Amino acid sequence: MTAPWWVTADADATYTASGLNLLLGNHTEYLDHPGLPEQEALEGIFGAQYLTEKAIGTRSSGVNSFAADTLLHLDRARPVYRTVAIALYLLGVALVFLVLTRLLGHWTWGFAGSMLWFAAPGLLDVSTQIRPDVLLCALVVLSGYLVVRAADQRDPWLFVLASASIGFASMVKLHAMGVAPVLLAAVVWRHPPLGWLHGLTSSARTGIRRHRRWLAPLLAGLLAVAIAFNLNRPAFMLTTEQKTFLLTALALVGGYAVCALTVSRFHLIGANRIFDPFLALVVIALLAGLAIPLVFDPEDGIQALLAIKHSLTGHGAPINSPPSRSSKASSYSPLRWPESSSASCDVRRFRSFSARPQLSSL
Repeated sequence: MTAPWWVTADADATYTASGLNLLLGNHTEYLDHPGLPEQEALEGIFGAQYLTEKAIGTRSSGVNSFAADTLLHLDRARPVYRTVAIALYLLGVALVFLVLTRLLGHWTWGFAGSMLWFAAPGLLDVSTQIRPDVLLCALVVLSGYLVVRAADQRDPWLFVLASASIGFASMVKLHAMGVAPVLLAAVVWRHPPLGWLHGLTSSARTGIRRHRRWLAPLLAGLLAVAIAFNLNRPAFMLTTEQKTFLLTALALVGGYAVCALTVSRFHLIGANRIFDPFLALVVIALLAGLAIPLVFDPEDGIQALLAIKHSLTGHGAPINSPPSRSSKASSYSPLRWPESSSASCDVRRFRSFSARPQLSSL
């Protein structure tokens, strides 16, 4: 907590600048991971800090001055991003404890798992950095637990929750998509029995009824935060690439769902091995998990989905936003120079790098 800010400036300065850009209603210029949920979390915390300073009278200037002061003197932001990083690390400890306790039936297993989390190579090194890796590991543990329980019980509701969890974790860091093939194998191998729709609605009603005391306030709070986040955002128009991507994804998923419902309705033997309504529902749940950050920042969320598509298809995540998006942002802002200078250095270093010896040795 007391180390200088520049010790871990690679991630901390970038995520801090991105969160402050979002607070100002600008675009985030960093979607490589894509890491959007953490940037939105920093936006909310910095916004709360600004409102607190205004309320107690320690700040008379506006939010632009607050953002510039925070980034130009990063020691001001150090308690924020390092506290968030440590909180995410401890969240992973608690999550591992709960998951293994429920999965294996005794708290000692949970305690052993928590000790393994502390001993995990690399996690302790980034426990004070605002990077996506710690939150990614925690969400992958949660997703894996849901997949295991869903396959064990053949519970459609747990399959849906697992899919949504994988989708949201992929918006934190793309590596979570590696759990998706495991989920697909579990759905095929341990498919819910006939009448799964009734079991799904029954499990959903039971879960909502059991957790309604905290679920309703949580959803109301998230809705209020989403409204507050979007009040200051200017109207936007989708780029041609974004429109093409969204329409293609909706057409593919919608077309598969329509085919699956048709096959199920007319009992087409053979075709039901390929077109499965439950598999369509699992894919829709995955998209719903990916769409959660879009509630708080629709335009950057769509661009994050596009960055995921570029990475999965081998084109690489874009370093900066497309010109059509960047042109709508305000003129020069001090919040952009750390990201742009770092990105340009990375590009120059990459262009000067000769891959031939490495490829030959590979």
